[in-house]
Parts: sequence; structure tokens; C-alpha cells
Amino acid sequence: MSKNTKTLLVVFEFDTLNGGENSMLAALSLLIESQWQIIAALPCRAASSASSHQVLDQTLTGQLINLGIETISLSTHQDDGTRKSQDQYRDDFAEILNQQRPNVVLCNSLSTSRLCGPVTARGNIRAAGYLRDIIKLSCKAVEDINQLDRIIAVSHATMDFHVEQAMEAQKIRVVYNGVELEQFHPRLRALPQMADLKASLGIPKESPVVLYVGQIGMRKGIDVLVKAFNLLLETVPESHLLIVGQRHSQKQEAIDYERQALLASAESGRVHWLGRRCDVAELMAISDVLLHPARQEPLGRVLLEAAASGLPIVTTLVGGSPEILGCNESFDLLCHKDDAAAMATRVGELLTNETIRQAVSLELRNLAVRRFNRNGCAQSLLSILDDLNRQQH
Repeated sequence: MSKNTKTLLVVFEFDTLNGGENSMLAALSLLIESQWQIIAALPCRAASSASSHQVLDQTLTGQLINLGIETISLSTHQDDGTRKSQDQYRDDFAEILNQQRPNVVLCNSLSTSRLCGPVTARGNIRAAGYLRDIIKLSCKAVEDINQLDRIIAVSHATMDFHVEQAMEAQKIRVVYNGVELEQFHPRLRALPQMADLKASLGIPKESPVVLYVGQIGMRKGIDVLVKAFNLLLETVPESHLLIVGQRHSQKQEAIDYERQALLASAESGRVHWLGRRCDVAELMAISDVLLHPARQEPLGRVLLEAAASGLPIVTTLVGGSPEILGCNESFDLLCHKDDAAAMATRVGELLTNETIRQAVSLELRNLAVRRFNRNGCAQSLLSILDDLNRQQH
């Protein structure tokens, strides 16, 4: 190992491939090239216990293994599914710190930042943590996160929200998530297999496609999504809607919310509930507009992926979304939250005006290249980590 190699322990909350995990994966390979040896602590699934390599590849563990990153088991839950106490989790994390003695710790979520902050402070290990959510916190949670040396917010809106909750502003740095510009690229539209994908979903070749990607839940505005699409059918009746994602909450209200959305979307026969998919880049390539009616959004990764794909977007004036799309000159892509009628109108204009649609597509792609490429994200993150490592010594 080179004498310049530094050890970074990255702490993940889940073994999933949602926005926060994919955002970190986009930067990790570039950190490795910069002489950081990466170790990941997460609720990992051992390769021997997976039913197949394909199943493992669909987890964060699998993607980390593909990058050659060592994984260590660290979970917020016991083997029987019951949640550990904060003290239990912190004891487990402290044991990992004692074994690995990393130069720097990086927590990939608000929850892991809160859990790990007091432990790294006691151990005098430099640490940074991500704020990827805009949610109210208890005074104790803010106190725990403030024990980190650096706090990374994914947008200025996220930073401002938490500073108002007494998070230490001088510790916070805004680092926009980066997206893989080659994986999400407008040229995918021209590939012949895209026509086959569209046909496999039962959508006629000439029918416009509206896409939603994200969790199925109230915060994402799924009820507004269905209402807006039903209104859209009054003016663009040949449209189809693809809904990609799944419900994570097991609360009865969340189950009822999903059921109501399914019922509201059933009549038209043009709404396709696809569940979790691994081909989001390809689905963006066969779509004409991304509709994202979120009621809150710190910095939606799906918006960055759509922008990189040159896929026009209609979304809401919440959280960090205006930081991504507020400077768009070709067309106003932002609506007030819960305004299904306005969203339907904007989507309809994009679907029926090819000139505007192409102008928006080009502007979004250029925006992604300029402001949200993964190299820029990795360099900003690298600067923070190197600074912390110098402080450690």
C-alpha cells in the first residue's frame, strides 16, 4: 500500500440503492483513485447468503464489492428485526472504530450522522456527515450531529433549514450530488432497443410517455401525480404514465395511501406501476417528460438524472429543486406543490410542442454537465476529506 494511502470509513444506513446510496457510489471510485482506501459499514448481505449474484448486484453491498471495497456489518436492527437502541448501535460502531482506526469517517445519512457523531468525537476521530433530508429534528439530534467536524448539505435549502434548527453553520458545506453523465445520456434515445423496451411495456410507438421515479408515499405527492395525469388525458389522451418505485413504510396510513392511488389510476388503463427497476436510464430514454410532484425534496437525484438524460422535467417549488431548475430559460419547469392542474398544463405543453421540448432537453443536459457531474461532486468531497485528514495529524 502506498504511504500516501488514507483510510476512509463510510457508514451507510441501508443496503439499498436509493438516491443517497447512488449519490455516494458515484463519488467513491474517484476517491479511490485519489489514494483513499475505502471501507464501508452497513447492514450488508454476505455474498454466500444471496440467492444469486444478480440479487447481490441489486444491493449496495453488491455494488461496493464490485468496486473492490471491503464491507463490514453494521445495522440499526438486531437479527430478529427489532431495532437496536442508540447505545447498542454506538457500541457496535465504536468497536469497528477500534478495529479499523480510520483516518476519517463519513456518514452517508442524517440518521447515521446523528448516531455516529458522539462516538467519533469521543474517539477523537475526524468525521463528516451528510444531510440528505429536510425534516424537523429534536434538540438532542441536532446536538449529536453538531459533534461532527464537518456537515455536508446537498443543497442550500437543506443547509438553511437545518441552520434554523441550531445546527452549526460554520461546520456546514454545500456539495451538490453528482450524476454519471455517460450512464444518463440523451444518446440512449437513438438506440434501437429503446423501441423494444417501449413495446414490452405495452405502449404504442407514437404515444407520449410521462415518467415518475421515486418512493411511493405522501411526501412525494403520488396522489397529485395521478390527479395531474388524469387531467392531462383530457388534452393528450394518448399519453401513458410509468410509475417506478415502491412503498417503504409499513404503516397502515401509507398502505392505504398507496391503495387509493392505485384505485385512482385504474380507470384510464394508461398508468403502468412498474415497481423497483434497475433500468431507470433506459426508461428515461423512452420517456418524454419526468413529472415529479414532491411536497418536499432536499435535492432530488432523479431530477439530476433526468437533466443529464436531456429529459424535460415538471416539478415543484420546494426544497432544493429551484436550485437545480430555477435558472432554466427555455420554459418554466416549476409549479406550486399540490397544484395538479398547473402540472398537467405544463406537461401538456411540453408533450405537444416539440420545439420547446428540444430546447428544454438541451438546456438541461448542459446544466447537468456544468453543475452536477460526478467529478465536480467528488472533488468537493475530496477537498473536505483531505482537510479533515490533515487536521487528524
